[in-house]
This record gives sequence, structure tokens and C-alpha cells, in this order.
Amino acid sequence: MNRRILATIAMAFLGLILILPFSDALIMQNTSMDWRAADKEEEQEIARRPDKPDQAALEEILLRSQIGQKFSYPSNWRFKAFRQVKQQYHLLKVNDDLKWVERGPSGVAGRARAVVIHPRQSQRWWVGAVGGGIWRTDDGGQTWTCQTDDMPVLSVSTIAICDSQPDVLYAGTGEGFFNYDAIVGDGIFKTTNGGVSWTQLPETISDYDFRFVNRIVVHPRHPDTLLAATKTGVLRSMDGGQTWQKVFDIGSSVQQIVCNPLNFNSLFITVWKAGIYKSVDMGDNWHFVSDSIKNATRIELAISAIDTNYVYAAAADTSYALLGLFKSNDGGRTWNNLGNAVNWLYHQGWYNNTLLVHPFNPQIVFVGGIDLYKVETQNNGFNSERLSSWYISNVYPYVHADQHCIAAITHADSTLELVVTNDGGVFYSNDGGISWQSKNTGLNITQFYDADRNPNANQYIGGTQDNGTLVSPKNPSRTSEWIKKIDGDGFDCAWDDQNADIVYGTLYNSIIYKSITQGEYFKEKNNGLPESRIFHTPLVMDPHNTNKLITASDTNRIYISYNGAESWHPVDVNLGGYKWIRLAISKKDSNIVWAASSSFYINVSIDGGKSFRVVSNPDQNLNAYLTGIATSPFDSATALVMFGVYGYGKIFRTRNLGQSWEDITSNLPEVPVHCALFMPYDSSQIWIGTDIGVFVSYNGGQSWSYFDRGLPAVAVRSMKIIGSQIVAATHGRGVWTLDNDTLRTYNLPVKEPLLAELPLPNPNTDSLKISFFTQGAYDSLKVLVNDVPGATLFNLKAYSDTFAYCAVQRPAVVQIHLKGYKDGAIYVSQTKSIETFETLDSLYLEFEDGNNPFEGHFVVSVDEGFSSATLHTEHPYANSQEHIALLPNPIVVSDSMRLSYSDIAVVEPGDEGYYYPYPQMWDYVTVEGSDDGLNWKNLIEPYDARWNEEWLNAFREKRAPAPDAFMKHDTLLSDMYDAGTRIYLRFRLHADAAANGWGWAIDELWVGKNYATGLAAAERPAYQFQLIGNYPNPFNASTLIKFSLAKQEAVTLVIYNALGQKVRTILNRKVLPPGATHQVRWNGLNDLGRPVGSGIYFCKIISGKFVDVRKMVVLK
Repeated sequence: MNRRILATIAMAFLGLILILPFSDALIMQNTSMDWRAADKEEEQEIARRPDKPDQAALEEILLRSQIGQKFSYPSNWRFKAFRQVKQQYHLLKVNDDLKWVERGPSGVAGRARAVVIHPRQSQRWWVGAVGGGIWRTDDGGQTWTCQTDDMPVLSVSTIAICDSQPDVLYAGTGEGFFNYDAIVGDGIFKTTNGGVSWTQLPETISDYDFRFVNRIVVHPRHPDTLLAATKTGVLRSMDGGQTWQKVFDIGSSVQQIVCNPLNFNSLFITVWKAGIYKSVDMGDNWHFVSDSIKNATRIELAISAIDTNYVYAAAADTSYALLGLFKSNDGGRTWNNLGNAVNWLYHQGWYNNTLLVHPFNPQIVFVGGIDLYKVETQNNGFNSERLSSWYISNVYPYVHADQHCIAAITHADSTLELVVTNDGGVFYSNDGGISWQSKNTGLNITQFYDADRNPNANQYIGGTQDNGTLVSPKNPSRTSEWIKKIDGDGFDCAWDDQNADIVYGTLYNSIIYKSITQGEYFKEKNNGLPESRIFHTPLVMDPHNTNKLITASDTNRIYISYNGAESWHPVDVNLGGYKWIRLAISKKDSNIVWAASSSFYINVSIDGGKSFRVVSNPDQNLNAYLTGIATSPFDSATALVMFGVYGYGKIFRTRNLGQSWEDITSNLPEVPVHCALFMPYDSSQIWIGTDIGVFVSYNGGQSWSYFDRGLPAVAVRSMKIIGSQIVAATHGRGVWTLDNDTLRTYNLPVKEPLLAELPLPNPNTDSLKISFFTQGAYDSLKVLVNDVPGATLFNLKAYSDTFAYCAVQRPAVVQIHLKGYKDGAIYVSQTKSIETFETLDSLYLEFEDGNNPFEGHFVVSVDEGFSSATLHTEHPYANSQEHIALLPNPIVVSDSMRLSYSDIAVVEPGDEGYYYPYPQMWDYVTVEGSDDGLNWKNLIEPYDARWNEEWLNAFREKRAPAPDAFMKHDTLLSDMYDAGTRIYLRFRLHADAAANGWGWAIDELWVGKNYATGLAAAERPAYQFQLIGNYPNPFNASTLIKFSLAKQEAVTLVIYNALGQKVRTILNRKVLPPGATHQVRWNGLNDLGRPVGSGIYFCKIISGKFVDVRKMVVLK
């Protein structure tokens, strides 16, 4: 967990009231610091919560409202706008050559509030996302399909299914769980074919009662009978949603409705700040039943499926902490407060609160708030078992924070699986909550605020709501996983288009991060920039000087850096004291800078940001926050400002630096506009991102055409042009790109080619792959190796990635630069260097001389408490980093060649039962080889501190290991590479974003045929036959068995049960060498491939005359 984030959260809570003066109830309660949690660790956790769901929701409201007024849009506004667009589609100008490409992220989902499971096909689930619509999986979350891409992206808060006819489902929209006005929904949707198609129920479209549909229940035998809990009451339909009757209304929001699973006439509802009501006649009459539950705000209920007398209520108090877990064993007539000894809600009970009674035990309840717990109840209290942690730890399994729904899959043998939805999508447990795994591959519902692209490759960075700042792999598809690099809520980001090594990300409170490793590692770069109470941190980079950055902090003040965030300089700007700020630097002239908060506080600078003046209001009747600013690449005086308020202009243009404005909203439907682009090859072509996708004007804003081309009707929050590609960040469907060849050929100034970092030369061909990015359509381009032409390419496309191969000498210092030729002019790239080294036949290193032949992050020195030097990482090692020690000398593999080394690896252990390649093996170390300098494979199976008891103890006790804790590792290189192959070797420590340890130390590295040729016999270690044991033990999924041999012999290793019956043969007379600690994994399967049951098992090893046995325990 990023410690910078941990230190800022408490301040953020205190600042909410200053930001939102008209949201008193919520803000006042959230400022409370009187934590009710008894557990000190939990008290510390809430202080380091990295996201702000209340502020994220508030931004969505404020950008669509007049300042100080309620949400401006009527019910069904997105669908009305979308229908208007579709009706005009045949009139719209469409370029069929252009198509959007989905780039992910997969595995990093956004907020999902609802999940239902098919009653007879347990692998079929439906999930409702608040910004991504409705999704279905037919394989238990392995793959997902969006079922609502043919309509505007829905804000789904609930899904209900008819048990007897499970192809009939209903989905409610509008997230009504805030005590200030949230964004309204689009009524209720229905499917009769399992979600293949959905229909908006007409009676719910414009009815005020259906603006926020919080929950729906459907009769298990009659799919046309259903009730909906909404922000205005309870409504009932007996005809499949065609008509509705309001059956409950006391003027407060009904946040939940649950039905007795054995008797649909028996219903409970929970009412915001008004308690619990019960009906025994399907809603005709309601009775207040919660006299004993005082001072509650939001309450969530659950009924036992096997004994419906048991009803539970998790109630939040007025500070949104847990008021108590209430239990009724008489069907809700009386309630007993079991207490709040564990406050799983923390102070977010208004937002995340869910529970489920154990399907087979009415005394057990699964509850969710920030994290998940299993609660065993007694008459006057409860015992709780924590099931998950929102931050990665080695104590509890990781599940994303903010739980919204828990569902169970039951089996005849009384086992159960659990599926939960939260702010990170969908998580699943196959063992009743003991272990968890993400089920988000392909569930692309991430809510982005901004995105940018590596200038040299199809690689992206983006800031997201509640999922941090993410970086993609190169050339990502819709199923590619992105990596979180900065925690919390991520916002504006910028990739330096002159130096791809440099990229910036942001966090709330005006916190800036910078990477000089192409997004691999980030460091905070505030350096004089004070923290603020700004939620959405703005950041812009000067397109003409990438060292110049502008952000905002404090009240009425922006900050400028002229040296790549190394220092910041304040500039006063009249922003009206507001904290929702938009910035822009002219694409034509860097002296023109725009800074604005609301329509009354739009500022422009003509001296590069040194001073500002307020310009005119585009519409005197409009008092709203700006959603975006865009500048023209053709005219420095021309700019666009965008708004999102219903009934007013959405996009205005100035041609005179804000002295006057022209409304160019024209035929746009009534939807917010968030961003805009001028196409640099056509001054009359403008692209804009709206709440329902992208529109294009081909006539300077006189009219607009809808431009979907494969892009869903989702809110597009930012668009940028990088080279010939347009990058779109959507708020609910991830990042999309569009390649536009016209951008390659328009009349931009030709610039020098951008040379990428040089990789290792291929060790077998001594050829070097030289990658670069063209900044012009060069007639030809020469690659110069030490000023000698190594390759020549002709007729290159502008703004494209390409490469060439050149031969290099060994050993040598190789300098590379490029020369692009266009119309007689020469454009010279920067020069980059790489050193090549001689090839080795063998290697032995003990590091006693202090020399370090490795490149990368490791050093050679004597650690405190050790008597001799080793090759080691820093202590402790840094998180979120690949720590590399690379041997730049290629090694020629020969017959029977071995690699051997001794080491100590005190690195964070993985979760019990999880080993490489599972992500729950958090940190690990390994040795890798490459025969081409580009692609690497494991030579030693990755391991962590669990390999050795002393290593594990050192990690747990947060200390340095004993210096005698070195372990020997050995592998046969000739089993992996043909004789004569030249390979590179490297040591790699993978560190995730959370816990770390002392680190890794390596000694006695040997590569050759015979052990340490040249060593005296007395110096060579003596080996013995030993069955060391297995780890973990006891174990669930798998265990690692370790042993050593006195000499090279055939080894047999067999598993027996407690009756002496053979269960599994792991090794059958396999010849293995002496010396190294060998390891084999048993995955808990017998010889027939079936899982074994819980119990005691014995591992027997036979090697020559030696036999040894160890006991193992399987727990499931």
C-alpha cells in the first residue's frame, strides 16, 4: 500500500464539508473520527482507505447540475437522447473506414452492485454495473458478454430473477444509496430470453417513482408478479411490469425489499432513517416492526432460506458505522441487538452494506462492508471471522473494497460457493469464503477519467475511479490485464511524447506522480506543491515543452512546473474558491493558458501562465462547472468550453480569447459534453465526447453526427490524439482507440525520429533490434551504428512504430542514432548507447572481491551481520518493482551444464496453497534465461520465504535473516537449451504493491559442467540424503516437497494414505544429481486425477539404499 495515500485519507474526510456546503448530512457524518471498531488494526485500515466513493458520486452530480441546485436531468434522459440519435442515423455522415478498438482493461473492473445466479445452471451469472450495464457469464466468470451494448450504458443497481422461469429477469437502474441527489436511472428493464435482449418497461420510463430503483423482488413461481423498492416507496406490478400500483409511501427512500423464500406474501422493506416494515399480504398492508432499532440510517436485511423465522438486519448509525447486527428468530416481530464489536461498515454504511444468511445454518451470516466477514451468532452476541482484506496482505485473501451484494451457490453435500460484487467487480470463493479469486477477466466496466498513450507503442495509462492509475501492456486487447501502478482514485495523466520514459499520473488532493521507466515505477513529485482538498486533480502538459506542467492546488491558485515536476511555482487565479477545475494549454501557442472552474470563472493567460484574467461568461443564465476545455491547433485565440447541465448549451466556442462566445450545441441531443478535439488536418472537423459516446462535426460545429463505429453508448470523459491514433477514456467501458490514417499524412511539422531504449543484442546472432517512432513521413531513414550505416529504410509512414536489425560487435560500446530524410532535410534522433560483453563458457562467482559484473538493481557488499559479501537487493526491497540483476555476458550452453547458487530470500510469502503462477503468490524470486535478449523463461521455479523456515520467520518478525540460512539451488541448463546455444541469465525479484521484506542475497554462483572447477576439494560442500519435508503443511490445494541427495541416483517418491494404500506416484526412478535441494509439487490428486480427501498422508522417498518418510496433512 502506498504510504503517501495512507497519510492523506484522514485529511480528506475532514475536508469534505468545505467542498460540499449543500450536502451537510453526508459530509458532516463522514468527518467523524470516532471509530467504533474495537480492533486496532481495523481502526488503522479505515485511515488508509485509498478511494473516495462519495466524492466520485458527487462529481457525477455536480457536472450535470447548476451550482447549488439539484441534479438537472429528467428521468430517461440518456435513452431519449439515444433514440433521437438513432432516428437521425440515416442522415448522419459516417466514415466506414474507421472503427474503435477495445483495449481493456481486463481483470480490473469497476463498481458492480448486483449479481444473480441461475437457479439450475450455477455457472451462469448476471452482473449489474453502475457504469457498465448488464453482463452475463456462462462459465462461472471465466468469460463475460455485455448484454446491453445496443443501448446507453445503464447504471444498474439491482437484478432479480424468477426461480421457476429463469429466462425472465428484471433490472433496476439509478443508484439511490446517497443522501444527496444521485444521478437518476432509466427505470426498469426486462428480459424474457436470459438477457439476450432487454426491453425498457414503458410505464417506468418517465415516472418520477422509478428514477432510483434500489431493489426488485420477483415471485418465484409467477414471473409477472414483482415489487420494486425505490426512492419514493414500494411499487407492485401483477402483469410483468406493464402497470404499477404504489403500495407504500411515507416520504422516504425504501432501500431494500426482501421476500420470504417460502412465502412471497411475506415481505420486509428497509426505509432510510425510518426502520423496517413488514407485509404479510404481498404489500397491501405494512406494519412497522423495528421499535427496538433506534437511530439507524441505512439497514440491510437477510432471511434464512431453511428457517425463515430467522431474519438479520445490519444497521448503520448516524455516523454510518455499524449500529449493530440485529437478529430476529420470530419472523421480525422482535429484534435482539448482537452488538457492533466488529465494525465492518467502518463509516461507509450509507454506501457499502450487504449480508447473506448461510444457506445451511441460520445461525451464521456472511456480511460485507469494506471487507467480508463470517459471523456466528449467539443469543446476545456474535463471533466474527474475517474473510478478506481490501489491501493486499499475507493474513487475509484479497478482495476489492466496498461490498454491495453476496450470492451463494449451494450443493447437495452442504458445501457452498460465494459470489460477491463490489467496487472492483466480481469475486468468487469455491470454499465458502476461505479463499477468493477475481472473476473480472473480460468484465470491462472500469470507470476512467483520463487516458494517454506511449508515443512509441500501443501502450496506455489511465486514471480510474476506485481502481487507481493503471498501465497496460503493449498492444493490449479487450482481454489484456492492466497493472495498477498508483492506488486510490486516479485522474489526469500525461505521457511525454518527446521521451517515452517519462509519464505522469495523479491522485486526489493535488498529488502528482512521475515515472522515468515508461510507467514501470512511479514516485511522488509534489516538491513544493501543497496538498489540497481537490478531488479530481487536473494535470496538463505543454505540447511544445513537455517539461512544463500545470496543476491546481489550494484555493484560487494553480501551480506550474518548468522542470518535469522537480519544483512547482504558485500562480493566483480567480476560480471563485471552487475545487472542480479544468486546465488547458494552447496547441498553437504555449503562451495561451486556460484555467476555469465555473462558467463565471473562466480565466485566460497570454504570458504562459504567469498572470490570468477572467473572461466573459458564455451564457449569463448558466452557473455551472466546466466539464472540459479544448484548444485549436490552428488559431491560438480559439478555444472550446464544455458543460453538462440540462436545458443549456453544452459547447461554446471563442475566437477571441474569451471576449465573446458562440453556442455551437446545434443539433446535439440533451447530454453532457465532456471533451473535444480539433482534427489537426481539418479546421472544420471537431470531435466531442458525451455521455452517450462520440459525435463529430464536419462543418465547424454547425451540425453534429453520431460516431459510434463499434464504441458503446458510454460516457467518454477524455480524448487525445497521439500520432495517428485517438485514445478515448470511457467512464464505464474502459479505454478505446481509433487509428486514423489521415492523421499520418496531414501537414504537421516533420520532427526527428524517437529512438526507444536499446534492448540486449541477440546472443546467438549478435543482432540488435532498434525500435523507433517516426515523426514524419520520411523519404528514407538510416540507422547508424557507431556512425557507420547499419540499415536503411525507405518511404516510412508518419507517426508509426517500426524497427530495424543491425549487427553489433562483441565486446564493444555501441552507439546508435537515426537520420530521417524528408524533402532534402535531415532529422537526427538522440543517441543511445549499449555495451556488449564477451561470451563465457563457464562462470563461478563468490563476490569476495567486491566486484559486481551484473547490471540492474542489485549491489555487491557485506550485509550487516554477515561475514562475507553477496550479490543482494536493497534492504528492504521496494514495492511495485521488478528487481533485476542481469549478467550481460552471454553463456554458451554445453552438454550436462548446470546452474547452481546459494541464497537467502526473505520476500513476502504468498497465500496458503498458492504458488507461481497464481497472483496470490505476491512476491517471489527466480532465475531466468533468454536466448534472444527479448523473451525470458524461468530456469528455477519461482519461490518465496516459504522455502525455508528461517526465511519465513525473518519475514514475519520483520528482521534480517540469520547468516547461516543460505539454501542451495541447482538446475540442468542443458535440459532447457540445446548445446551451443548462447543465453543471458538474470536474477529477478518480483515485488507487488503491498508488503515487502528484507530482500534477496545470492552467493556461490556457478555455471558449468563440474561443480566449481578449481575449488579445493575441502572447500566443496558435502551433501547428504534427506527428505526435508513439505510446505505448506497442513495444506489445501497443493504442497511443495523438498529433498536432497548424497549422490546421483534414481529417485522414487510415493504418497500413501493412513491405511498404507498407495495414492500417488510423484517420481518413478527418476535420475537426479546430488547437491541441490530438489523440489516437486503434489497438487492433492491421486493417480486417477481425482482430489483426495482430508486426512493424514505419508510421503515416502527411496534413493538407492536410503529410505525416508514424512507425514503430511490435507485440510479441505
